[in-house]
Amino acid sequence: LEDVNAHMQRVKALETEILARLSATPANLLEDASLIEALSNTKKTWREVQDRLKVANDVEAKLQSSYEDLHSVAERGSLLFFLMSSLAGISRMYHTSLPHLQRIFSQAIEKAPFDAVSSKRIANISDAFTLQAFQATSRGLLERHKPVFTLLLAMRIQQAQ
Repeated sequence: LEDVNAHMQRVKALETEILARLSATPANLLEDASLIEALSNTKKTWREVQDRLKVANDVEAKLQSSYEDLHSVAERGSLLFFLMSSLAGISRMYHTSLPHLQRIFSQAIEKAPFDAVSSKRIANISDAFTLQAFQATSRGLLERHKPVFTLLLAMRIQQAQ
């Protein structure tokens, strides 16, 4: 992006130079070799800028797509964190922390099956994250609270979809 911006500034400077030369040029423009060279340089630079803008737009589109894909994992993480935090309403011993959920997420990334297709990889991470969080939370729950947690998790996932 900085490179494109530098090129745009260079094009602007070349355009200013061309306008100054046009106003100072005698009647026959074809006799001024420096003006023709400046026009040629401006045309070449403009093509480079257009090529770089195209590349920058392609990169931006890929980043936007990745963001949208990863947004679903972030939503699932938010759902899991607030569900796990709400368990403290059942019993004060069920407190959880964000660093704990971050460790679960790191483990989920490691355990999620790899897939070359990014959307499948992200779905695998989301599923592994949900499973890891479910297992980690269920381990610390009393048996009578496990069905409540399971039901709440299923309902919130269903609502989110």
